[in-house]
Amino acid sequence: MPDRKFISREEAEAIARRALSFSTADDARVSLQSATRGNTRFARNQISTGGDAYDATVAVTSAFGKKTASATTNRFDDESLRAVVQTSERLARLVPEDPEYLGELGPQQYVRSASYFESTANLTPEQRAAAVRAITDPADRQGLISTGFLDVAVGSRAVATKKGLFAYETATSTTLTTTVRTPDGTGSGWAGTTGLKDVTQIDAAVFRR
Repeated sequence: MPDRKFISREEAEAIARRALSFSTADDARVSLQSATRGNTRFARNQISTGGDAYDATVAVTSAFGKKTASATTNRFDDESLRAVVQTSERLARLVPEDPEYLGELGPQQYVRSASYFESTANLTPEQRAAAVRAITDPADRQGLISTGFLDVAVGSRAVATKKGLFAYETATSTTLTTTVRTPDGTGSGWAGTTGLKDVTQIDAAVFRR
């Protein structure tokens, strides 16, 4: 498990500010995404694989008039941020104008969405394993074969513009699917949920152990 789960609001604002300081375009937008994903796979009533991964990227969109282009990097030091800004600017000078481009937004007020749940963000590998066993153990006792996948994600997104916009949000997501079949393959059933924000809505008793 990485030390950090996602980029904080303060970190995102600092990164965006540094990137925008390198901009020479008429307009510019910085978009940051970061997330930690944990997954547990199971097959034939047994956990087969599991892992956790962290990733973060910053994308810069530059505009000269109505000519726009973007570039992306996963490095956040000044040299890399300057390079990605320069790449987006160089590309923007080469592309045709976009007649539908309306420019970037200035400061805005946004309503906070209910997209982040601590229950999901703090789910441990042991809790994921317990959730999987809540499927595999009953299947095994009944002589059935279960296979499936549990994926949990927690992350943040931020956007900042040269005109003064800064917006930030955190979100969580859970996907759990399983197929259970008879040993002879004559019968099977599927169940699952995708993109659920609060993991306890799947089965609170399992995920609160």
